[in-house]
Amino acid sequence: MAKVKVTVKFDIINELKLFFNPDVTRKVGKTTIKEMKKMITRGVSPIKGRGRFPAYAIQRGTLREKRQGIPPGSGYPDGIDGKNRRPINLTLSGDMLDALSFKEINNKSIDVGFLRGTSQDILDRAKTHQKGDSTRNIPQRRFIPAAEGEDFKITIRRAINKIFENRLSKLIQRSNKKGRRKK
Repeated sequence: MAKVKVTVKFDIINELKLFFNPDVTRKVGKTTIKEMKKMITRGVSPIKGRGRFPAYAIQRGTLREKRQGIPPGSGYPDGIDGKNRRPINLTLSGDMLDALSFKEINNKSIDVGFLRGTSQDILDRAKTHQKGDSTRNIPQRRFIPAAEGEDFKITIRRAINKIFENRLSKLIQRSNKKGRRKK
């Protein structure tokens, strides 16, 4: 009876170098933006530890509106028609979320935000939502984790981890096929 010997060679260092590549980085970026937009359009911040976005000032019933006899919940501030009161989803025109993008820094990291060439109007709106504006009675509605210790919610982290799991699985399968030799 003939013996069959199978040798599996797995060069972990070379395989791990292949783990991060531009395709994986792009996939992580696209998935992050897609998941962020999904949450934002539902009126939920994609930042861990934050919930729904605060209501519009006129809905909260500020002292100025009360003095003017404007009842809380009477609509979008500044009289813009067609804007739903709930959810507060940062999509009046959709321009700001359409401009939300990512940039590959290297094969291992991306920046999420607004790229060069984004109009100043969109950058101003984004900054106002991120930081709030007390002079205009606009509360902070953070949608990009930028402060120290902030991270994406678990939903987004899971989507990113799934990409890494799939990539690792493919590399292991590839390595197993390469490493098998019959003698």
